[in-house]
Amino acid sequence: MTTLATTYRDRLAGHLAQVENWILGAEFDVRELERQIAEAEQTLPNAAGQCQAAIASVRALLSDGPDSVAFRSDVDRQVAAYEAVTWKRTTETNWHTAQQAIETLKAKQANAKTTLHQAQALKRRVELAMQADELPTVADELEALLGLGD
Repeated sequence: MTTLATTYRDRLAGHLAQVENWILGAEFDVRELERQIAEAEQTLPNAAGQCQAAIASVRALLSDGPDSVAFRSDVDRQVAAYEAVTWKRTTETNWHTAQQAIETLKAKQANAKTTLHQAQALKRRVELAMQADELPTVADELEALLGLGD
């Protein structure tokens, strides 16, 4: 059983196939991250609204104005205030987490786009190398047609 030696052109073709797969993966990553960013950005207004509601609740519980809440006892007021402050902290944390998630996704998308551009540039280099590999054959054909090879 004989095995054929891998030619330079065969190796380039193999590299080209790998780079094309790399490009497909990077394109998928860019699209998927774009979808995730859009989805995360839709949750941000809800998180901000919950945060604002929690702040309003704390203000109503702690104020003595016309929007204040009346309680039967001081203990009831303290329990409600504790729960409201805890809710406010939770909603603020959720809001900040949503913002950070969006920023992280945008950074990942920027990296994926950079990877895509690098892969596309590498593909072009491999294609040029394949074309350059054909040049000696083309030159031989031209010389034969012009009768210069004799």
